[in-house]
Parts: sequence; structure tokens; C-alpha cells
Amino acid sequence: MTPDEATYAPAHTLVVTHEPDHPRADNSGHRYEIVCEEVTDWCRAWQECLESQCDPEALEKAEEDGDEEPVVHGVIHRYVGNYGWSTEVPGCVLPMYDSWRDEARDLRLAPGEYRFTHRWEDGGEWFSIDLVEEAAR
Repeated sequence: MTPDEATYAPAHTLVVTHEPDHPRADNSGHRYEIVCEEVTDWCRAWQECLESQCDPEALEKAEEDGDEEPVVHGVIHRYVGNYGWSTEVPGCVLPMYDSWRDEARDLRLAPGEYRFTHRWEDGGEWFSIDLVEEAAR
């Protein structure tokens, strides 16, 4: 499932700590981190394939033949919205976005751990955070 197709995703954890001396701390001294327990198709990171051996015609032909994840130059590819033909990058994509920290700050949460789901917005350009529950501290 690509960010373009995703509506809601399995929960991740937003960890809020009070670390005023940390370089990523905001004005209130809070630091935010996203923890992904298991990378799934809802949050898997993909990036545009920049491999010189990549053959866009072969990818398009495979897609026309019904293969949504064709293998070219030994790597699985997927067509991802604004990025075109992409290859998987290890890890969860959510922490890689810049905008989530602003939204996390806007929630004005006390230090603790909060389960949340994300909803892709604007064709996968950014995501919004929907709190599910507060986890044990």
C-alpha cells in the first residue's frame, strides 16, 4: 500500500521527553521521537530509483502486464505517487518527514508515550497524527 492509497495506518508511538539541553528540543524543552515497532506497507520508506541501469520501459511494461512490484536490476520497484518508480529504503518513513514535529508540538502533550495512527494528506506529501491512546510511561 502506498501513501497515496493509505487512509489510516497501524499505530506507532510518539515519545515526548523533557530534555531542555537536547539540540532537537523545542522552546518548552520537549523532544519528540517516533517509534515504529514493525515496518509495514503503511509506513515503509521508498525513494525514487536513481540507478543508471534502471529501465523505465521495462517497469512500465511490467505494470501493464499486472506486476505492481516489478524487479529491475535485481531490485523490487513500486510506483509511488510523486516520486515515480521507487525502491525500498530500510526503515519507517514517518520519522523522515519534517512536518510531523510541528504537529506533535501543536498537540501540547506532557512527557510520556502516546500511540497514534497517521493519515496521509495531500497525496502523501505529509501526514497527520491521530492519537489512539496514551501508553504506559
